[in-house]
Amino acid sequence: MKFKIIVVLWLLISIKTNAQYSFPACGTPWVAGTYLQGNQVSHNNTNYEAKYYTTTEPGTNGDWAVTSKCGNGNLGADYFGPQRVVGYLPNWTTTFNYAAFDPNITQINIAFNVFQQNNNDFTSNNFASIAWNTAESRKVDSILFDLAVLSRAHTKETKVCVAIGGSIDYAFLWLMTKYYNDDAKLEDIATFITNYVNAKGIDGVDLDMECWWPDATINGTVDQGGRTRGDKWGGIDAGPNPAGIGLAKLAQKLRQKMPTKILSAAVFGTSYYGNNYDDTMAQYLDYIGLMTYDFTGSWNTSPIGPHSSLYKLPLGSYTGQTVDNPIYAAQDALEFWMGLAAPAWNHDGGFNVPKAKLCIGVPFYGYDLATRKPDNANGFVTLKWNEIIAAYPNAATSFDPMDTHHINGYTNADGKKIYYETPKGAAEKIKYSKQYGHQGIIIWELTGDMPYNSGNSILKAINDERGVTANPCSGTTITWTGSISNEWETAGNWSCNTVPTSNNEVIINSGNVIVNSNTSIKSLHVNSTVHITINSGKNLTILQ
Repeated sequence: MKFKIIVVLWLLISIKTNAQYSFPACGTPWVAGTYLQGNQVSHNNTNYEAKYYTTTEPGTNGDWAVTSKCGNGNLGADYFGPQRVVGYLPNWTTTFNYAAFDPNITQINIAFNVFQQNNNDFTSNNFASIAWNTAESRKVDSILFDLAVLSRAHTKETKVCVAIGGSIDYAFLWLMTKYYNDDAKLEDIATFITNYVNAKGIDGVDLDMECWWPDATINGTVDQGGRTRGDKWGGIDAGPNPAGIGLAKLAQKLRQKMPTKILSAAVFGTSYYGNNYDDTMAQYLDYIGLMTYDFTGSWNTSPIGPHSSLYKLPLGSYTGQTVDNPIYAAQDALEFWMGLAAPAWNHDGGFNVPKAKLCIGVPFYGYDLATRKPDNANGFVTLKWNEIIAAYPNAATSFDPMDTHHINGYTNADGKKIYYETPKGAAEKIKYSKQYGHQGIIIWELTGDMPYNSGNSILKAINDERGVTANPCSGTTITWTGSISNEWETAGNWSCNTVPTSNNEVIINSGNVIVNSNTSIKSLHVNSTVHITINSGKNLTILQ
């Protein structure tokens, strides 16, 4: 009998060590009776302290303050599959060459298909319909089929999903709010989405319900942040927002209808808007993508610091960073969604999502926190990673001096204060995800990256860290980098370090290019700002 006890104890110790995370131990279990101020008990995997004389059950009123979640929680086992790398591909970027896009990731989410909005009155009974917005749906189709992203991705065994919703899809929010308790309507919505997935031949959908804020052009929209899900003083959990309940029920129905398809959700990482969701949806989803970016920068009083740090930022490290105006990090978001967070004014420790269901966010953009958005819009100017590199070629190795890990990007040249993700920082995120048992990363968004073999690609840094060789040069597409000169004939100016031939599809996104020899290529894709000079007596022949 003693041998069995030793074995059990060894297993418990091993599991706790491998899991990386652990909850505080539970204290003395609560039993009905009389308690005095300062008495400590545990109840329902939560540690409490009596605020004053009480005979009530902890968690039922305000007599008990929450000190922590406790026990083994619901962390679950580590994710042992290959790390998931999900990249969003927006349908509105006019300067990106979708036709030549090379999908070097595990999954692409085309963003966004949105529901049909019928009017500008959120309080009306027909604000939205169970139908797609025709224009946005056509844009998604164009990327999938006209530009052949779906077929090219499937050739590389890359999954393709469509993201539904986004930051301005109030129709989706309205449908979930209106019908959260209407089983027949939710069934109709689930059937509508299922039919869409099957008709398009895609691999699934990403449920991206996020516009929890007012829109000045839509009557009846309000800020829905700050919902209370318990608190550190022992307050009552108000439960999810009705739309959050509707989303969880929709996920359940979609899983029943599409048991083998990919189902996911993109959510806010921290509690202000995150409290609106119903974490029971996790059981029906393959993963939940935490939008661990925009932790600063998107509002006028933003603290001056990194908007997507992996590691926690000590309070007071940055200008404007206070208890009431913090800068969160991916670690904070993970702890909140797993239920490990310190109890706060609007939650008692967070949700209970298994760690293997969670992905963290990698932004391919940064914020210039010295420059407000034009036209008095809320927040600060954003810059894509390729725009940052174009202006500051050493940005990949220009790190935030306050960051002891030396991975968060920062440049203060030209009066700017630009904070951004670096290739090194992105690689650290997927390394962290694997080490701590999470499922991978989500990228917002793919059009912001540098050419894959340019030496500054964030995506390549991610793939290198996970040990995946994804070489675009194995195909026929070659991209101009202009990293040495403006001469077409110089191999170092091309992404594959080779001058294109008649077998190659050529992409030139920017720059002035001089052709000084007779050459033939298969096809040419250029942006409107590109200038190509063909010297006298020379020819550039485009075969298609």
